[in-house]
Amino acid sequence: MTKSNKEIVLEVLKRSFIDRDPTVVEQYFGANYKQHNPVIPDGPSAIAEMIPTLTALRYEPGMAVAEGDLIEFDIPKRTISVAVTDAELRRRLSTWQAPAPRYTSGVMAKYAFMVSSASQGAVTTPSLLSGHSTPEAAHARTL
Repeated sequence: MTKSNKEIVLEVLKRSFIDRDPTVVEQYFGANYKQHNPVIPDGPSAIAEMIPTLTALRYEPGMAVAEGDLIEFDIPKRTISVAVTDAELRRRLSTWQAPAPRYTSGVMAKYAFMVSSASQGAVTTPSLLSGHSTPEAAHARTL
């Protein structure tokens, strides 16, 4: 049976970011894979090596995208967007509950709350914690 694009994307996301299964790369990533993050090398091997290390990352499928939504990929602009109105997106996100942080103390909690996005190089930024008494408070500020 042929899988739909949605089924493939959800499988890749689940196996990568929930199961931390690097074998998903062999099945779905081409040899000429180009990485969008300038600090991660192109090619599938870099992704396969990185997947098991993403322990601080949480992924929850279906947060704001619904069945039937049109997903737009703009390759020249390097963006992915969902073709819904701002009002509809606000409505969907108004009922979404942020997952509790996996780590609330220790080094992993500190890293999870201080690291910038991958598009900014995933560097740690101590200023994200400034003015907050706990990582949880900093986390709430960034949502």
